[in-house]
Amino acid sequence: MIDKILLLACFGVTLTELVEETLRNNPQIASARAEWEASQHEIRYSPFPENPEIEFGQNLGFSFMLKQSIPFPSKLKKRREITEGLSEQKYWHLQSVRLRVLKELKESYYTLWFLNSHYELLRDRVKKILEDLEDLARVKYEVGGEILQNVLRIQIERLRAEQKMIEISAQIEEQKAKLTAIVGKEVKFDKIEYSPYPKIEVGIKELEEIAEGNSPLINLARVSEKVALHKLEFAKVEPLPNFGVGAGIMVYQQKTMPAFGISIEIPLYFFWKEKEKIREAQKLYLSSYLTYSDVRNNVSARIKTLYELVRASENLINIYENFLIPQVRNSLEAARSAYTVGKVSFSAVLENTLLFLLYEVEYLRERANVGIYSAVLEEVVGVDLGSVSRNSK
Repeated sequence: MIDKILLLACFGVTLTELVEETLRNNPQIASARAEWEASQHEIRYSPFPENPEIEFGQNLGFSFMLKQSIPFPSKLKKRREITEGLSEQKYWHLQSVRLRVLKELKESYYTLWFLNSHYELLRDRVKKILEDLEDLARVKYEVGGEILQNVLRIQIERLRAEQKMIEISAQIEEQKAKLTAIVGKEVKFDKIEYSPYPKIEVGIKELEEIAEGNSPLINLARVSEKVALHKLEFAKVEPLPNFGVGAGIMVYQQKTMPAFGISIEIPLYFFWKEKEKIREAQKLYLSSYLTYSDVRNNVSARIKTLYELVRASENLINIYENFLIPQVRNSLEAARSAYTVGKVSFSAVLENTLLFLLYEVEYLRERANVGIYSAVLEEVVGVDLGSVSRNSK
């Protein structure tokens, strides 16, 4: 079988492929999943009391006793509820880790796409435009139609473009290393394909409603509040007495006699110990309740901010695609033609060239930003935005 890494190297890498590889190989996700799976085993044994004890004695005679501690009936139920709540916390921690890792993957992916596209823009288009302009300025200089200073200016701009390409190359290698670390295995590729995000078809209110049931941030806070409540309820029943029963035999003067015993735990230090535990649990529950409210407010605020950022980037992309870039491109071509026949100055051509570069770079940046902002929004809401858009239709 041809190794998938070789396919990525030959044909480029898509975001879908990287997501699949990350979910299979990322160590952070695997670690969080193992913690959650371990907590499932704890739920199974939490209802059982402590193991029995065997007691041997030798005084006036030999004795043997089997003892079992039996908690007050409601205590085991409360312990199980706490254990189930802690397991649910680990489940939402797993979802939080998964979404955070995928967010980091997508941020790195779109950043790498932007850097690659910026590099190709400089290499294939801007550098060629500047070289042609330098040749034209040099020809005009040789016939006395241009000053040397302008020829040197265009050389400086071309060298600045080459310098920027070197800087971008280093940033590309940095992002590739980061991407490999996130995926959990080496990823080699020659190019990276742009994966457009589906347009969000729902509003802020709908996203907030979706987040209520799916956001790991909200659910972690909600479950933490529930666990704190269970711990408070357990603190209230903890002073109730535990029981102990025992049965065995005693051998005295060559006579074997049965032995039985019952013990009851006395909450002797209730006012100094158990009462303070209840007060502690009350404060912790209040803290978790307030945290839950705060997290919900923060998630709502982040959804609104990210939603507007996505919409702003989409609007800017439309402006760059349909208005600014076509107009600047036409202006640059007109300026170059006019410069050839001496109707405009060299500065006008150079300014149009640099403006064209600026708008092209900003256009690429906003395309990357849509992906980055959408990835962060997915982490906050807790679901794939593609599924949200499909379900809204």
